[in-house]
Amino acid sequence: MKKELLTNESLDSGLMITLRKNTLLDDGSLIANVSSKTATVKSTLTAIKNDGTVADISLMLRHLQVYQDKLLQLLGQGYTVKLLDIGLLRIKHKGKIKNASNAASDISQFTLGFTPSKDALDSVKELSVDAILQPEIEPVIEEVADVFRGEKDGFVTSGEPVTVTGLRLKLGEENDRLCFVPQTESGQNADDESRWIEVDHAKIFRNKPSELTFFAPTNLAEGVKYRVRIETSYLGKGKSRKETLIGESEVVMLKS
Repeated sequence: MKKELLTNESLDSGLMITLRKNTLLDDGSLIANVSSKTATVKSTLTAIKNDGTVADISLMLRHLQVYQDKLLQLLGQGYTVKLLDIGLLRIKHKGKIKNASNAASDISQFTLGFTPSKDALDSVKELSVDAILQPEIEPVIEEVADVFRGEKDGFVTSGEPVTVTGLRLKLGEENDRLCFVPQTESGQNADDESRWIEVDHAKIFRNKPSELTFFAPTNLAEGVKYRVRIETSYLGKGKSRKETLIGESEVVMLKS
């Protein structure tokens, strides 16, 4: 069935790069994933029409439809197809051949590969990036709930269950920590980590990416402001990051 090409469609611009840590190398390098808008036939022809470089867009559309149909026919006959001076569409075998038989019927499952031309490669050499994105990877604590009282009022009960909900919370390695960190008068974490109260891993009975449930330490002090702090290297599927990621809650206190 032929696809109709004639539909107005705007040609949006924008090249975005998402940076991710290169987990294969421990050298601080990053991997860039490129995201861009798609210039479809419709949007390209609309842009040509708006530029005024072609008088009869409808005639061009008819010619393009014929050209498209012929290219598909040639691909179906096993030809490598040259797309103007942009590149080559090559037929490639997909998968593996199960046995050493030379029978043509045993060789199937073909796909296409694209080899860009020098002109096509040159056209992207001096692209400018519109936006650089660094995805959220740090743990995010959204709520701290006192399960014993059924409240989310910023207080926890000594020795009773507490649920922390959010994103990327799961603890992995034994060195990953869940702590109550006392706050200074200026609202900063106490520098002396010996004052930090760590939750024993054995006291954590639900450890999920979106939820941690554990028994509150029994040595929290009344009147002291704390932040629940998560330090995790969990990456997923039993894997760990080389770096530790940190997330902290709003201030919580011991319920008297």
